Amino acid sequence: MEKESEIMLGVPEEDLKEVEIMEHRAMLCLPENAVEVEINAKVFENGELMNVSKKLSMQDLREAFRKADDGYIDDDDVFVLTEKGKAYCEEHGL
Repeated sequence: MEKESEIMLGVPEEDLKEVEIMEHRAMLCLPENAVEVEINAKVFENGELMNVSKKLSMQDLREAFRKADDGYIDDDDVFVLTEKGKAYCEEHGL
């Protein structure tokens, strides 16, 4: 995770902290001419609610748009047959 310094109004910089949380892919619509997006989310982590944020740069956005246009399959995605799919292949000699 890339460390960014962020100053929030009304919050002393020494009170800000970085936490590592699991991310899950989601599809959302953004303006096609966006150059920066900030995502603010409230998460439940370690037994408490906390506000987290993440900034996407123009380069991050261009990459996200490219991946969406290419079918939204990430480089490290893995596809496997289900048990039903395996049975079908065996049944049809595939």
